[in-house]
Amino acid sequence: AHVRVRLEPHPDMSRIDRLLIAFLVLGILAIAMSQARNGLLSLLLSAALIAAIMHQTCFVLGIGWPLIGMLMAGFVGLMLLGLDPVYERMATLGDPGDAYGGRAELVRDSLAMLGRFPLFGGGQGAYELVFPMFDQSLRAGTAAHAENQYAEILAETGWVGASLIGLFVLSVVRAWWRLAMDRRRGFTRAVAFGLGFGLFAMAIHSTTDFGIKLPALMTLVAVLAAVLLGLAAPRVSRSGLARGAAALAALAGSGLLLVMLPDAIAAHAAEGLWDQKGDLEATMAEQPLDERLAHYDRLVELAGAAASLQPGKIEYRYWAVLYDWNRTYDGEAARLTPDDAVWLEPTPQLSAAAAKTQAALLELTAIAPTFGPLWSVIGQLGVRYLDDPDAAAWILRGEDLAPHHPATCVAAAAELLAEGRDREALALFTRATKMGANARSIMDILVKDLARFDFASEFAEGDLGLMMHLENLLKRLPDQAERLATWTARINTLVEQAAGDPD
Repeated sequence: AHVRVRLEPHPDMSRIDRLLIAFLVLGILAIAMSQARNGLLSLLLSAALIAAIMHQTCFVLGIGWPLIGMLMAGFVGLMLLGLDPVYERMATLGDPGDAYGGRAELVRDSLAMLGRFPLFGGGQGAYELVFPMFDQSLRAGTAAHAENQYAEILAETGWVGASLIGLFVLSVVRAWWRLAMDRRRGFTRAVAFGLGFGLFAMAIHSTTDFGIKLPALMTLVAVLAAVLLGLAAPRVSRSGLARGAAALAALAGSGLLLVMLPDAIAAHAAEGLWDQKGDLEATMAEQPLDERLAHYDRLVELAGAAASLQPGKIEYRYWAVLYDWNRTYDGEAARLTPDDAVWLEPTPQLSAAAAKTQAALLELTAIAPTFGPLWSVIGQLGVRYLDDPDAAAWILRGEDLAPHHPATCVAAAAELLAEGRDREALALFTRATKMGANARSIMDILVKDLARFDFASEFAEGDLGLMMHLENLLKRLPDQAERLATWTARINTLVEQAAGDPD
């Protein structure tokens, strides 16, 4: 026979229950207002999963009405705080290709990285420096993460690391299942369901994000996993030696976090300096050359200070060296006032600065040998100012390592063009413009620096604005009068055709 026993809830427990429900509603509101599409989806999917298991195991009967009540409370809260931005953000999920197309490309290329380094991966934390070699997208900039924690783990640690992490995850899931199914442990089961809700939401969200890479979330996940494993332990040792060892292990873990704090503070300070550098650089971009020179000392100082705080971050050290070179280069440009040249001709000052810069950058290759822009600049300095026979190969190596970077593509295309490899050069120039490179700047290089008028014409064909820019460049070159006349006639024909279009 089944006996139903009704237990009257303690008044204090009722208040706690109401408080917990309020926190759940606030959590839904917070994630919704952050407009994190995948965060909200992960929360709802995890909630549905945990609610179904709680109902199926009879831990909570008739869970539907309280769940609907919480969702309604969250919806009313959103109505009061502002539902439209959240709705518009979630509406973008209507086109999965647009919402997740970029992430799918990252996962695809990350698995190509795994194919190259199958056993141990590219190195823990090295994704940003190794992945660009495999990035086949036309997205400008460097992907710091894979936007999929599982793909990133495989790419960074290979099958060996992923297997070890998988065993740990399975042990946590096993511990959770043991607690959730044990009907003798009412309060502990409640804790297990709550912890499972958070961990499952994180696991779902990790398919489209890299949140667990953030120290705050990683620490929280580790603590929650440890609580689950501890609660599910079949017995607790009473041995003083075992308890002492556990206490020492806990203290060691806490000590490790404390040891990491100074580096975290330094990283925060370095980011602050880098933000100041970015603001100053934006200001300089709007100023003429003679006014920019007055700011270079401060720019070099900010970049150098950030690099000293985080010496292992290649981006800081790379730009600290490069800004010093730019200060010398722009100083020479202001002194020589060249006639609209793209690149200055070598001078003793520039050659000396180029040798110094190249040596400093070569030292940085020991820190980040796969950082493509580093090799590209080393090669460009060698070709233009040092007459280095190995420099051309370094430019091409830079593009091989960073095919996603517009500047490395432009530099490699210019070198290929100088070697007579026109078709390959055209493909790289086109790729660079698709990733955001300024097509008119490329045209300036082709005309002013390389004097490749035939190639410039082919590159500009079909783009009326670019064709007119080439016409303006030809007007400044007296020896190109015949080519200019032909080109102007071509443009006039296209303009007349365009003007005849009713649209």
